[in-house]
Amino acid sequence: MVDATASDSFAFLAREKEVVRLGQETLRRGKLSAEAIERAAACIQRFRTAAEVRKVDAIVAVATASVRKQVIHQTGRESHGDKS
Repeated sequence: MVDATASDSFAFLAREKEVVRLGQETLRRGKLSAEAIERAAACIQRFRTAAEVRKVDAIVAVATASVRKQVIHQTGRESHGDKS
């Protein structure tokens, strides 16, 4: 999490990182496993809660092209969930 101190700089408020093994078994199965998706969703919820506790103005989530491709392939949708 960062605090935008100016239009071109920021200060870190927290550095969180969690390995969820999203791609585990993806090559063998050809798709994301339900377990991996559940781990990722739980991680995202924890990060969202941490951001809300800090009363952030905006939450921005990013993913690799391969993750976006899998989400579109498996759901037929370009995006997931609410955009808050």
